[in-house]
Amino acid sequence: MLKPVQYAQFAVAMQKFERLRQSFQAGVLQQLAATLGGGADSVAAPAYKQRLVSKTRQGLYLLDVAELHYFQLRNGVTHAFDAQSKSFVLNESLSQLEAQLDPAQFFRLNRTEMVQLGAIERLELYFNDTLVVHLKSAGVALTTSTHRTPELRRWVGLK
Repeated sequence: MLKPVQYAQFAVAMQKFERLRQSFQAGVLQQLAATLGGGADSVAAPAYKQRLVSKTRQGLYLLDVAELHYFQLRNGVTHAFDAQSKSFVLNESLSQLEAQLDPAQFFRLNRTEMVQLGAIERLELYFNDTLVVHLKSAGVALTTSTHRTPELRRWVGLK
């Protein structure tokens, strides 16, 4: 707007400004909601990893997450284990895996182990409010930490 200002021109300019401001705010809010994954238009579930990669001297192994029974931290290195208890070294930490894998399928038992729900054969009471988790993999038994036991009971549907 240029001087001298007339009221009619000023009113038109203010209406245009208000329209632009509202459309800008709506666009920014929609973009922010889409970025955060929870827009009003999108009801899609979060995308969890379906495949992991294990890098070895022989090459790269593509591991189907559904076929992995448990993860274990050994000497600071994360290992994935399949039904035959074959070990695969991973680059991800357990904390990273916990964020990347479906929490309905995988549960962190303690600081060093995470298990898949479908791999659990039975739970056994242990001492000090802990549980031994027996897996379908031959002879594999993992123990929960005391503070994770109540959450594991809820996760498997015991409480």
